[in-house]
Amino acid sequence: MRIRLLALALFVLSCTVAQAQQSVHDLHGYTGNAYDRAGKLLYREQHLIWTRDGQARRLVVYRCPDGSAFARKHLRVVDDPATPDFRLRDGAKGQQVQVRRSAGGIALSFRAGSDATVHEEQLPLPAQAIIDAGFNAYVQQHWDALLTGKTRRVRFLVPSRREWMGFTVQRIDNAKAAPAGSVTFRLKPEDWFAFLLPHVDVRYRLADHRLLDYRGPSNLSDARGDNPWVDIVFPADQVHKALSAQTLVRAETAPLDGHCAL
Repeated sequence: MRIRLLALALFVLSCTVAQAQQSVHDLHGYTGNAYDRAGKLLYREQHLIWTRDGQARRLVVYRCPDGSAFARKHLRVVDDPATPDFRLRDGAKGQQVQVRRSAGGIALSFRAGSDATVHEEQLPLPAQAIIDAGFNAYVQQHWDALLTGKTRRVRFLVPSRREWMGFTVQRIDNAKAAPAGSVTFRLKPEDWFAFLLPHVDVRYRLADHRLLDYRGPSNLSDARGDNPWVDIVFPADQVHKALSAQTLVRAETAPLDGHCAL
């Protein structure tokens, strides 16, 4: 009986891999290592990027230092890369976030934890909008203007508050924030609540616009429900220009049973 079940499982896996190979194009990725202020490794982010049916897609698997997965996020570009649809599930805490395009705006669903209430909201889609990892796409789109030091005003979606908030994006010029060969852009709240929210610094390599590190609040919550400050470093030796379909299948199906303190 065990042999039959194993054979069936292998058959299903082979079919899944074959289907992925047929529908996935240009699969590549990279890994980020998230540290706290003391330099302790909190978790890793495994980013996989590809196209399917002409749409850009991304999968992020969050893993404990021991490699076990505890959260997973899917992103899909429907129109503007700066405002992707996405859904996030934290298997350890039960947090769930989903954002998708709907008629005239977006549909947002947010649950802080396993025992928390699910909040749903329909919101309009404002001009200069940014959703989640769409910040990176926004920077690439406005790279030349941002390099000149021009301040751009944007509306950033904050799912936990179920609203768009005003932020500014601007280049930061100092040797500490942007060592030679790199440039740092700061996302900073500008409304009355600015003192409640920390800014975000994202650094890129000037030569090829490659993401080097992120400093700011994590999009994952800790045991108290707060978003801890993290320094996420994206090493060059963890950039992968070509990956197999098996890598995507394993990332999609990894059980979210990891437990690590943020």
